[in-house]
Amino acid sequence: MELISGSQIAEEIKSALRVKNQEAGIIPQLEVVLVGENEESKVYVNLKEKAALSISARTSIRQLPASISKEGLLAVIAEANNDPAIDGIIIQLPLPQDLSPYQDEFLEAIKTEKDVDGFNPINRGTLIAGQAEFVSCAALACMEIINRYPPPGKNAVLVGDSFDLILPLAISLVREDFNVSVIKEYQAGLVQTADLLVVEKGQAGIVKGQDLREGMLVIDAGFHWEKGKTLGNVDKDSCSDLNGYLLPVPGGLGPMLIAKLMENLSQAAFKNRSSS
Repeated sequence: MELISGSQIAEEIKSALRVKNQEAGIIPQLEVVLVGENEESKVYVNLKEKAALSISARTSIRQLPASISKEGLLAVIAEANNDPAIDGIIIQLPLPQDLSPYQDEFLEAIKTEKDVDGFNPINRGTLIAGQAEFVSCAALACMEIINRYPPPGKNAVLVGDSFDLILPLAISLVREDFNVSVIKEYQAGLVQTADLLVVEKGQAGIVKGQDLREGMLVIDAGFHWEKGKTLGNVDKDSCSDLNGYLLPVPGGLGPMLIAKLMENLSQAAFKNRSSS
């Protein structure tokens, strides 16, 4: 399979956004709410901050203690909602254990027009009617790949059940006339008829070339840290002799997801300026 460079496409997207923002004289402003001391979350926030700089945007990081109350976090969100200088708000997930039961409440507290992650339950719901202010960046990243590398047919198999990728992607694909099957766990026998395979849930290297058919598009959405390196769900080496395309891990969906976040942020900034 031919490997798709998500990193290269992400750079193309960010470069275009930088030009667009600079020509319009707009500096998008992103507010990142980071609760607790999760080191992996800090790494992702740093990547988002760097990406924002690359498109001529600014990032403010609200670092909050894990001990903050539910009411305290809601107050921080309300403050950002009411700040006209802030175009987009994201809550870095996962939240600390004591706050995670209220995750949807926090996400719903973000104004839909500032919900650049596309995680607000209202945006997730209105996606069905094609009326969401913003769509999940992971789903948008997959659709970008699908549009650039169209699969040979309209049969899609999605593996997983996540609210941030699989569910919004399933809706997006149905709206594009795909026949969509969603399975919670990877089963090799259920992907033989797929033209498009997106595998989020699994384990390192669980998808083998022998499971796949010629010409299909495969998007690896699994991230595993093993033996000192990042691995995906797809065993790339076993797919090398097949025809088709593979968005691999690393260098695939991760960079694309952040680029799509920057796209949503820029869109929010343009809307914010036009309404003010």
